Amino acid sequence: MAAVLACGEGAVLSHGSAAALWGFLKALEGPVHVTSPSTSGKVQRAGIVLHRSPSLIEKGETRVREGSR
Repeated sequence: MAAVLACGEGAVLSHGSAAALWGFLKALEGPVHVTSPSTSGKVQRAGIVLHRSPSLIEKGETRVREGSR
């Protein structure tokens, strides 16, 4: 959750990190993947791989699990 909060408003857990949260994969080692609603490219932060996607701005593109995005 800290990684998502660190990436700003509208950010969500994504890729393998989200798959692990939902139980589709075992917990992964390495950086946490987060996607943010923007178009400005992919950025690496300490322990976080930040992806950008303008489609997250649209309603209904994300799901909440146990209070976490």
